[in-house]
Amino acid sequence: MKRYLILFSFLLFSIHVSAETISVFAHASYQSSDDAKPIVEWFHGPGDDEFVNQLEQLDENGDIHLVHWRTGAEFEGGGWPGDEADIRISSFQNPYGTGMIINGEMVNESNLLQVVGQASRENEHFPMEVEVKVVGKNQPSYIEIRGTFPSDAELNDQCQIHVFVMEKNAEDIHGRQVNNLLRDWSVDASFQLFNDSANNWSVVLEEEHLLGSGIDIQSTNQLHKYEFIAVMMGPSNDGDGYAVFSMVRGELPNSWQSMNAKALLAPSILMVMVLVGLFFVANAERQREHGLPLLKGSWIENGKSIRITFETKTCATKIERPILHGSWRLSGRLKLDHLGPNEQFAQVLKTRGSGPFHLQLPVEVEDLGEWVLDLKLRDPRPTDSSQEGLSSEHG
Repeated sequence: MKRYLILFSFLLFSIHVSAETISVFAHASYQSSDDAKPIVEWFHGPGDDEFVNQLEQLDENGDIHLVHWRTGAEFEGGGWPGDEADIRISSFQNPYGTGMIINGEMVNESNLLQVVGQASRENEHFPMEVEVKVVGKNQPSYIEIRGTFPSDAELNDQCQIHVFVMEKNAEDIHGRQVNNLLRDWSVDASFQLFNDSANNWSVVLEEEHLLGSGIDIQSTNQLHKYEFIAVMMGPSNDGDGYAVFSMVRGELPNSWQSMNAKALLAPSILMVMVLVGLFFVANAERQREHGLPLLKGSWIENGKSIRITFETKTCATKIERPILHGSWRLSGRLKLDHLGPNEQFAQVLKTRGSGPFHLQLPVEVEDLGEWVLDLKLRDPRPTDSSQEGLSSEHG
């Protein structure tokens, strides 16, 4: 039984190691949506709570895609990231550090809510598929966001992919709460355009970088708290302002949410096989314990005689001729060669010899096959006559 348990432990360890070396810990795929909802980027400023609440309600109603940049976060001291917000707003030469961008263009109007209400974006110029993976060797170490779009997409050289990673319901150390807080921002303009195959782009977010943004990818079951927006933006092909060519929005995948069934199939089958095998082994061990006979012995008259007791359990047993080791000999032979289930037999035999006593009794047990029972007693001369031996067995 012990060797089977060792084998079972080894197989479990193998499954554990295999699971550790799976490279993709979470995975999800998304497709672009052909809607006219504008992408609204709001850069935080003093006293904007009411206005932000209205923008959040529009996003919740599905009227806009909101990105909340926390400009001035280092002065607020709430623990939210603000460096990328300052970089983004400064690229538009905004002197105030706050404001609104709709579909990639800065809005210079006083009534911002009215502008948002009237804003829309053109139907997508081309579809785009985005695949998100949480990847690592033995543990998650980076997030890869990869997009694919058709070969016939009409883009100019100034087009860029912007990837916004947001926390859906963020709260700082002071208890302030906002929706769609920008945690990370990546820009990619290095994609190549091919006429005969699908084009692609990719953004890799390393663990160390994400930790600086407040995202812990080790907790893959918590990544659903974050959303991403991947958007292809650039100057319009007709030269009339800025355009959004395609956009994808979705959650970062959970490990439990995106576990690949095929990846788990082989370990699961192996585990089932091991458990079934262990059941049969345990059942065979139980039958053996309940079916094998018991051989006992004790000295009589200080080693001149030995009392042998033979007891069967649930199986009938055929008894062969005993085998003695060392200088010991028996005067006489066992008076039976077969016992039925749950029977007992005792016999006293004269002995001669010296040293430790070792007797082996071959038996054939019904349904269990051939076994050898061992009876070992100490040398009777230096010990008292009360010692008793108990058999052990091996197949």
